[in-house]
Amino acid sequence: MSSKARGLKSAIDAFIQRRGIEAGMDQNLMKEAIHLHLLSALSEAGVLRHVVFQGGTALRLCYGGERYSEDLDFVCGKAGAYLKDVEFDALVDKALETTKRTLQRDFDIDAAQIALKRPTQPELVKGSDVNVAVWQIVVPVNPTPKTPKSRIKIEFANVPSYDCKPLTVSATPGLVQIQDVILNAETPNEILADKAVALIARAALKFRDVWDVWFLVNKLGAAPDREMVLKKFADYGTLDIAAKVNVRLNELRKDATATAFYAEMRRFLPSARIAQMSQMHLQRAMLSDSADLVRKTAV
Repeated sequence: MSSKARGLKSAIDAFIQRRGIEAGMDQNLMKEAIHLHLLSALSEAGVLRHVVFQGGTALRLCYGGERYSEDLDFVCGKAGAYLKDVEFDALVDKALETTKRTLQRDFDIDAAQIALKRPTQPELVKGSDVNVAVWQIVVPVNPTPKTPKSRIKIEFANVPSYDCKPLTVSATPGLVQIQDVILNAETPNEILADKAVALIARAALKFRDVWDVWFLVNKLGAAPDREMVLKKFADYGTLDIAAKVNVRLNELRKDATATAFYAEMRRFLPSARIAQMSQMHLQRAMLSDSADLVRKTAV
């Protein structure tokens, strides 16, 4: 992508036109460009030595996931010492300042207009001893006053990873010009275990979790690991598991859930995939995969 681009959105629009990508993916590609700049800066600052990449963005950038994602999620061990370490905070701050400079360099964004939000202290997850520290970067998409902004959260949680491996980050070819980033990422089996916990423990069903379960099982061959899921319930202090399972299984059966799932995923998938989902009525099968995962790991 041209380093002379005038603004993030203009650069992404030109990239979309050159590559023949559908225009509706512009918001997702803007976020992905920022993701890649952030990961490069986190690597350069040394942050990635202390953490393990997880979640939907890890699926997208390390395992070829089709679904676009929004935020960067990491775990950094049960003790969570890094979250209380002034040096760790300084490393993350350094990485975010580097990101401001590289976004200015590549997209002609005024670095002074890029906002950084830092945690005053890690937040305690309700009902657990899990601390989560969240930084946020807010990037204007055009070099004009009152322009829309793209917001990315960078989250670190003091829970352990049980199964990770070093992987190279990859994304849409030609989207940004950064050096290869190698980091530790959870394996598909562990990400699937995280998704099982999320399906059961979240107050509200997140449809991106449903898609990710389908992708993990059907595309990556991930297998349910009941023992790992139970460990993660313990890590997060999840209680009333049986009651939560019943609520979620009932929700996954409903026609209204299938309709809402289809509508939500239009934001994160190419239109061709959405059309295929509709034509083949895949929503129901995908919801069934999530229900199967819940039953195999928590019933």
